[in-house]
Amino acid sequence: PTVVTTSVAATLNSSGPATFGTNDTEAFQKAIDSATTEGKQITATGGMYLVNKVTAEGLLSVASAGMGLASIVFISAADNLEYRGSGSPWAVKYPNVHLKDVSILGSYEANTTLGVVDIEFSYGQSPNRYVVMDNVKVGTLGFGWDRAVRLWNASSYSTNQVNIVGYGPIRSGSIGLSVGGDEKPIDMYNFGLRAYFCDYGVKVEGQPLFSDVMEGISFIGCALLFNNYSLWCDTGAPFPYVQVNGCNLNSYKKDIFLRNIHQAHIIDNLFYSCDRSPTEPNWNGIEISNSATGPASDSANIISGNIISGA
Repeated sequence: PTVVTTSVAATLNSSGPATFGTNDTEAFQKAIDSATTEGKQITATGGMYLVNKVTAEGLLSVASAGMGLASIVFISAADNLEYRGSGSPWAVKYPNVHLKDVSILGSYEANTTLGVVDIEFSYGQSPNRYVVMDNVKVGTLGFGWDRAVRLWNASSYSTNQVNIVGYGPIRSGSIGLSVGGDEKPIDMYNFGLRAYFCDYGVKVEGQPLFSDVMEGISFIGCALLFNNYSLWCDTGAPFPYVQVNGCNLNSYKKDIFLRNIHQAHIIDNLFYSCDRSPTEPNWNGIEISNSATGPASDSANIISGNIISGA
C-alpha cells in the first residue's frame, strides 16, 4: 500500500520580539481553519505571535519548528485558545488536540476566560477525545489567570513536560490544570508536569458520570510547587485510582487532597510545606477522605516511601 503523508498546512513566520506590536490574529486563525479542515499540522517557525482570541474544532495540531522556539501571546484578559470538539466522533479525522514545543502566555491583564488553553468536547460515548500536550509552557505576561489549562470531557489526555507558571502573589481561585466533565473519561497521565504559583496546581472535578467511570489519573515525576493546594481531587462521586509517584510537592495549605478515591497509590514522593502565613497555621501533606456518596467498600490505599517535612 502507498503511504500518504500530510504536508504542513501553514508555516507561520515571525521575526520575534522586534515585531511584538504586530497583531497576528488573522494569520493564526486562517492557519487554524485551514489545518483543522485538511487534517494537517500548524508549524510556527519561531518568535512571538501576538493574538486575540482564536478558536478551533476538529483535528488541531500546533507545534513550533523546534523546542520552545515559538510563543503565542494573548493581547487582553478575554483572549485565549478555545477548542470545541464536536461533529462525528467516529470520523477518520476525529477531533483531538496535539500541542508541542510551544509557549502560550496570557496577557498582562489577569486572564478571565475558562482557560488560557480551553479544550472542551461536546459529545460522549466515543473514546476518540484525545489531548496530548508535549513540552508546552503556559504562563502569563503579568497578573496570572483564572485557569491556565482547562480540559473538559477529554476521554484521555497525556501531558509530558508541561510547565504551568502562575503569578505571585497567588491569584485567588487560580487553577493550573483543571480537569473535569460530564461524560465518560478513560485514563489520564501526567509525566513531568510542573505547576507553580497557583491556588490549585491541579484540580480534578466533574459530574457523577465523569467520576463514576474514570479509570484513573496518574502523576509521575511531577513538581507541583508553591501552590496553596498542589493536587486536589474531589468529584463528588468515587473514581477508582489516583497514582502519585516520584513527585515533589510543596504547598502552603495541602499538598494532596483526595476525596472518594477507591485506590490512592502515593509512593516515593517528597512533601514539603511552604512558609506558612500567620492566617494559615495548618498544613497537610496528604489528606484522604470519603463523603456520604463515597465508595461503600474499604479503600485499598498504598502510601509508602515518602519523605514528609511540614516544618
